[in-house]
Amino acid sequence: MKYTANAQRSLILCLALLCLLLGTLNKDISILKWTALAMCIICILMSFISYSFWIKKSGIAYEMRIFSIKIYAKNIEITDIEKIIFKRSGWKAKSAIIQLNKGPSIRVSLFKPTTVYQDLILFCEENTVRYELSESYKFVRN
Repeated sequence: MKYTANAQRSLILCLALLCLLLGTLNKDISILKWTALAMCIICILMSFISYSFWIKKSGIAYEMRIFSIKIYAKNIEITDIEKIIFKRSGWKAKSAIIQLNKGPSIRVSLFKPTTVYQDLILFCEENTVRYELSESYKFVRN
């Protein structure tokens, strides 16, 4: 099943607006204007990033896209997964951190549908992948 998540656009666009304001307030320093403009462009581009996540029988696939152009993709085999840690990431939000034997960890948070966490636990149990449930996660699990 495919799970998707988008960047938190409102927060990132507010940051872009702040960078733009900082660039327009400084009239004397031209390098600060160019830096603020570059940061504004980067923030606007970041607001259009979307994430996709698949749980397969042979492993997990993870993908990042910007304007539907694939910028990062990773297929993770079952043997590459060290463990999956389930945590609470907000007042009521859940997250999972997939720790790999080699390479950076992958954070699964704010994906829709929210059954991704139950499906990941089921994936761990079926494939004997080690997983941990934090104490705070157990409160939001139900």
